[in-house]
Amino acid sequence: MYLPLHRETEGVYYISMTTDEKIKSLEKRLAKLEKFLEPQMKARVNFEEMVDKAAEIVSKYSEVSTSLLQRTLSIGYSRAAVLLDKLEEKGIVGVAQGGKPRKVLKK
Repeated sequence: MYLPLHRETEGVYYISMTTDEKIKSLEKRLAKLEKFLEPQMKARVNFEEMVDKAAEIVSKYSEVSTSLLQRTLSIGYSRAAVLLDKLEEKGIVGVAQGGKPRKVLKK
């Protein structure tokens, strides 16, 4: 994430600004940054919801695989694999054993 500095925050001009002007300048940059990050924050919330859905789905089975999550959640392999890793971190599914399905530890 890179946002270029504006001219008013560079060099001599910034030094000659009053404290109030500096604060206003920084508030403008912060507002732009928040606007830039808003979609990413929403995506993070959606991912957490997806982890909860995956946990609910997994609890119905004794073994689970990425392809099961792909089919039930209509997602790609990469996202299904990340979801399984998150579920492993939470202790819901066991560790990966190559291409074999993972055991469900918590129902």
